[in-house]
Amino acid sequence: MVDILSWIACAGSFFVTLYLIGSRGLLEGGRPAWLIVLLIVPSWMHLPVNVIHVDSRSLCVLAILIGFLRQPYNTTRPNRWYGSDFCILAIVVAMTISQFAARSVAPLAPFDPFREMAFPYVIGRLFLQTARDIESILPVVCRCIMFLAAYALFEAVTKINPIEIPFGRTWGKGSEELDSVRWGLKRSYGLQTHPIYFGLTFAMMLPWAIEAAMQAWQGKGPRWWQLVPAAALVGVVCTGSRAAQVCSILVIATMIFHAVPRLRPAALLLVALGGIFIYVARDEIIQVLANYVNEGKSNETMVKINGIDYEYSGTKHRDLLDIVYADAIDQAGWLGFGNMLIRMPRDETMDERFFSIDNHWLLFYLHYGYLGLAVFILFSVCVMWNFLPPFLGKTGPTGRIAAGLLGAVGGCLMAMRSVWFAPDYACVWLFCAGLSVSLSRLYAESRTSGATNLV
Repeated sequence: MVDILSWIACAGSFFVTLYLIGSRGLLEGGRPAWLIVLLIVPSWMHLPVNVIHVDSRSLCVLAILIGFLRQPYNTTRPNRWYGSDFCILAIVVAMTISQFAARSVAPLAPFDPFREMAFPYVIGRLFLQTARDIESILPVVCRCIMFLAAYALFEAVTKINPIEIPFGRTWGKGSEELDSVRWGLKRSYGLQTHPIYFGLTFAMMLPWAIEAAMQAWQGKGPRWWQLVPAAALVGVVCTGSRAAQVCSILVIATMIFHAVPRLRPAALLLVALGGIFIYVARDEIIQVLANYVNEGKSNETMVKINGIDYEYSGTKHRDLLDIVYADAIDQAGWLGFGNMLIRMPRDETMDERFFSIDNHWLLFYLHYGYLGLAVFILFSVCVMWNFLPPFLGKTGPTGRIAAGLLGAVGGCLMAMRSVWFAPDYACVWLFCAGLSVSLSRLYAESRTSGATNLV
């Protein structure tokens, strides 16, 4: 049943996107189609094709590409390249090189890095052509957020994920974590495959929700838009994800920093002091985070690693990974072990819980070595740099969205210490990374034309 549903979702994403582009135009039809596929179509719906990963998101991109070839939009803007553009290409190249070096390349597999990393970024890069595009897409964004928040709340309260029942979706091994409860609520994962991914998606949509509320407060949108930020935060809480909560706090903080310039010196001081505190009191903070979700000492178990007993909990899992994979870390080198990790050394007696490498930085290094990790870090720096001009500039839709996404993207980078780069939210993150170019370009154009009231 799941396979049939996946075929319907993928085919529907492709043909509906083509129809919208044909009837409304490339951007006017492609924008809402992409957002709905990105946020509403379940991320686990993909076609059972062995040689390459095919899902609704990649087929939506294919439809947009076909629409572009059939009716390319005209623009007089110079085709300026950004540092993040070169970096995303470098990431694709580094991933492909690692695959060949590890001898784990299947037919058409070199195409996967483009689908996985480059396509969502390119969509984000082209997503906004004028500042008014933000206002035009807000109705779709708000409806998506409200739907997802209602879904998350229903699942958290009833402890039922409604889409899984009629279609027989089961998770099998590991489902006990997905059925876990925090603060009396089931950890909602909605249309994705884990509560953390769902929570981070809500956090990355929060800047749009706040902008919608601002538009409604200014009389430019319906009054119910003022409820959208609260709905997004309800979604974050329902996932029970500490990473998403921290990311949401950063979004709110960066948007306040942007909106109130006189608070910026004090905010920078607090950031500096907070960084020092985290460095000095790291162990105590980890324990506080564990207690926050009732993972105190009484809930800890012991796990044996290389013959030595260690205290284990979900919070400490990430730190223990460095010990479990110490040999693999030493041997990964410049190119890593490829995405299948076939040649990676493993302890045959390793506790099965450590098969889950919940650390993007560690996993990406093991996959693609120093080369892949270095390029990804450089890409992240370039994306954050893209956000800075509109973030530090005058207020307005462009500035507010850039400020919020700076916090969201940066918060996710911090969260990746405790979660791998799963496609569920990674596609959203890469889309936001591409938006950094759109927003930076819009701000630069407004400065040149003097139309600062639009940014």
